[in-house]
Amino acid sequence: MLEISREGESLARGLGDKRQLASAEIALAHVLWLANKHETGLQSAAEAFRLANELDDFDLRLVARFARANLLHCKGAFNEASEVCTQIIDSLPGDLEMRRLMHP
Repeated sequence: MLEISREGESLARGLGDKRQLASAEIALAHVLWLANKHETGLQSAAEAFRLANELDDFDLRLVARFARANLLHCKGAFNEASEVCTQIIDSLPGDLEMRRLMHP
């Protein structure tokens, strides 16, 4: 999975497609989380967040933050992970704050 995720990131970078690159960085961050490579995963999550901000893409920004929170939690940085989760909740507009993501 790690190899495929890195290849996806490389292809998106080669295309110059920032949206695809942000998505690939998020996927890579999740795979790195699973592979216990938290520092490298945090770098991917940070790059995804930077790109999401450049694109002003709410969804990408939210998922990049979530990846960061998971990675921080695994590193034992519980306060920082909690702060990121609070940022996620605070960023949800209207009734989304009280709904579960991906559930009615």
